[in-house]
Amino acid sequence: MTTATAAPRTRSTTARSTTPRSTTDRSTTPRARRPRRPSVEVRLSGDLDLSAAPGLADHVLALVDGGADVVLDVSAVAFVDCCGLTALERCLVLGGDRVRLSRTGDAVDGLARLVAGPASPLLRSATGPHAA
Repeated sequence: MTTATAAPRTRSTTARSTTPRSTTDRSTTPRARRPRRPSVEVRLSGDLDLSAAPGLADHVLALVDGGADVVLDVSAVAFVDCCGLTALERCLVLGGDRVRLSRTGDAVDGLARLVAGPASPLLRSATGPHAA
């Protein structure tokens, strides 16, 4: 009587990983993504003057402190004085990269060019009424 013993098969481990495979489907496995910060658009209209400026700066900086990115649209501002311009600059400087201007209007552009000078963050943030 002859008995045959089969030699165990060996697999090449050079092309395959020896770690066990996951039994879950990869298409349903959630991926770790970097959370996006919420973005808030603030549209201003009317007059941006001594009475409105402090409230604007406080509101925008509170949004930033709450974790949001803020986009300011000041294209509908009809009148702005130096206090309003200072409040806008304060928002841009203190908000850093979290606050930006999307659009400016004639009132803000005109006064910013007249009194703020070329180093103003207002003139560097947006390029005019049609900026996006």
